[in-house]
Amino acid sequence: EEKLNIANCKKLKVPLIIRRLEEGAVQALAKDENISIEASARALRYKELESARKQANIMYLATAHTLSDQTETVLMRLYTGSTFQALSGISPRSDYLLRPLINVRREDTEGYCKQMKLTYSTDSTNKDVNYLRNHLRFDLLPVIKELSPSIENKLLSIAKNVKEIIGKEEVLPISNKGAYSQLDISAYNTLSIVGKSRALIEFASPYFEGRV
Repeated sequence: EEKLNIANCKKLKVPLIIRRLEEGAVQALAKDENISIEASARALRYKELESARKQANIMYLATAHTLSDQTETVLMRLYTGSTFQALSGISPRSDYLLRPLINVRREDTEGYCKQMKLTYSTDSTNKDVNYLRNHLRFDLLPVIKELSPSIENKLLSIAKNVKEIIGKEEVLPISNKGAYSQLDISAYNTLSIVGKSRALIEFASPYFEGRV
């Protein structure tokens, strides 16, 4: 993999910085922080990326996360019971990190590489189903697709809706009159789809909970 990246960077005339972790560093951090091997590797990887960014004196770094990574991330966070905010998935930008391919499917990036006659490598650990993401990718997601072919679009819709809720706090047009709630229809019609859903849930919850 390293030799291939060296060759590709040479062909594209792109500078290449190679960093190596000490043997056992991933396992040690996982043990010390009581986190998974995946989370540990990710933390160390980003630490090295930040160090390399400063070494190269550049403002931003671009990663190759794709739309396929996004759907897997949302599914993984649903699977593990993550927080509501975490269901927004991978952000297109996080501080100095840019993800320009986040709306491009993995197979399209692979097709582009073939079209441009670029040989790409796949991380040797990507097929190890002992890692949760790989287990979901190879074992669970194909089964879900058989039951719901549009599951990827549904997962992306979840992420989009959560982003909208987090990014836009709308005032819900609900007022209380005694034991009853009142909904201002005119103001309701100006809300986003997500805002309308929230308004209806809040408006109806007293009735469903038996408080009225």
